[in-house]
Amino acid sequence: IDAVKTDKIVIPFPEPSDLEKAMNVDFEAERNECKALGGKLKKISDTVSVIKANTPADGKTAFNDTMEKYIVEARDLLKDVESQVEEASRQFLSMLTFYHAVPKRGKIEDVKPAEIFASWHSIAEEFRRSWKLDLKKIQGERIRQAKVVEELKKTIKEDCDKMEAKVKEGGEGSKLKLKICRRKSRNSMSNFQSTTSLSEAS
Repeated sequence: IDAVKTDKIVIPFPEPSDLEKAMNVDFEAERNECKALGGKLKKISDTVSVIKANTPADGKTAFNDTMEKYIVEARDLLKDVESQVEEASRQFLSMLTFYHAVPKRGKIEDVKPAEIFASWHSIAEEFRRSWKLDLKKIQGERIRQAKVVEELKKTIKEDCDKMEAKVKEGGEGSKLKLKICRRKSRNSMSNFQSTTSLSEAS
C-alpha cells in the first residue's frame, strides 16, 4: 500500500553525521595544508625543469608531455580545493552574521565551526530520534487504516453480492434495495476517507 510508505520522507533538519563533519572543519588548517601542497608541487616543478634541462633532446618529448600534464592537472586541482576552502569559509562567516552569533572571545572571524555546530549536533540527534518515533507512529496508523478500508470494502462487497443474488430472485423492489445498498456503500467509503484525512491533518 503506497500510503503506508514513509521511507521517502526527508528529515527537515541536518543529519547529525553531517554536523559532526562540519564540527571538525578548521579553515586555517585547510589553508595551511593547501600551502604545504603548493610548496611540494613547486619543488616537483623545479625538479622537472632541472631534469628537462639535462636530458638529451631525443628523450625529452615523452618525459615533458607526461610531467607537464601531471603538473597542470595538479595545479588545477589545488586551485579548485583552495577555492572551495575560501568559499566554505565565506559561507560560514555569512551564516554567523545572519544568525547574529556572538563569539566568546575575539572577533567573529575567529569563531571555529566546532563552537557553533556542537550545540546543533546534540539537537539534531534528539530531533532525529523523535522524528523516527513519529514516523513509526504514522506508519502504524496508516497500516491500521489500510486494514480497516480493506475490511470495509470486503464487507460492502459481500452485502452487495447477497443483495444482487436476491435481485435475481425478486422483482423491482429488490432492484431498488440493491441501488440503495450501493449508494450507502459509496457514502460509507466517502465518510471514512474524509474522517481519515481530517485525523491525519490534525
